[in-house]
Formats: sequence, C-alpha cells, structure tokens
Amino acid sequence: MMDAMWGRHMAASSSLDPQAQPSLASAIAASSSSLLSPSDTQSRSSSEVWRPTVDVRESAQDIMINAELPGMKKENIDIKVRGRFLRLSGQRERRQDQADLSHAERHYGRFQRDFLLPPHIDVTGIKVRFEDGLLEIKVPKPANFLAKEKIPIH
Repeated sequence: MMDAMWGRHMAASSSLDPQAQPSLASAIAASSSSLLSPSDTQSRSSSEVWRPTVDVRESAQDIMINAELPGMKKENIDIKVRGRFLRLSGQRERRQDQADLSHAERHYGRFQRDFLLPPHIDVTGIKVRFEDGLLEIKVPKPANFLAKEKIPIH
C-alpha cells in the first residue's frame, strides 16, 4: 500500500516539477488523507466528527507529525501504533458555558487520524510532547532509511 501511495505521490510531484523528489514525510501525509474510511465519516453526523490539522515534516533522522489540538487535555488524546499504522485519536468535549452558543465554528467530539509509517519502525523510539495545544510526535526513521550509500556505476 505504501509503495502504491509512494508511486502516486511520485507521479504527482514529477508532473509538477521534473526535478522534485518525493519525501518520506509527504508520502506519510498523503496516506493520512486517503486512510479515512467512508464508514468512519458516514456513520456519524458532521457535528460529531472532526479532523485536527496536521503538519508532517522530515529531518535526517526523524519524521515529525504535529497536530493542533487547542483546548484539549493530554488525558483525552490517544496514540497507538498497530502494524505500520500510527493512529491519533481522542475526544474534545464541549464546555458547559458553550451549550447555549448562537454560532459556533469550533469542532467538538471524537476525532481520528491514521498515518502509514515506513516498515521496521522501532515503536519504543517514538517520542510525544504536548504543549499549548500542539502535539508533536517524533518517529525515528528506520536504519535502512538513514543509510545513504552511493551506488557505483559500472
């Protein structure tokens, strides 16, 4: 599945810029938008489902996933890795003083975001920090992604 998404991303980026190389972070971000199953969104009303905004970036050693979760407590956020999928989920409750609003643009209720990770991730190396409504998930790259060996031309 990752290979297929990587291929689609490569095709999209090469059509825009022939010199562009797809990054691991952009492939992971693309997987996030394609992994939401129709049953997840159709079984609930739109007022009960929301998707926090997420940025995915890549450094030489890590992949960072940053999610904006204003007004949330870390106790209401859940992060799990199952196989090659990292799932970010939780629930933001409406406060009592917001029950009688005439107009509301903020989202409340359950959320879920799934990200397809590269193979061979060391789950014990994942670090998470939550401060001022910003969640940062730092996923170390597997060793085979760090090794940049030059291939000789014969």
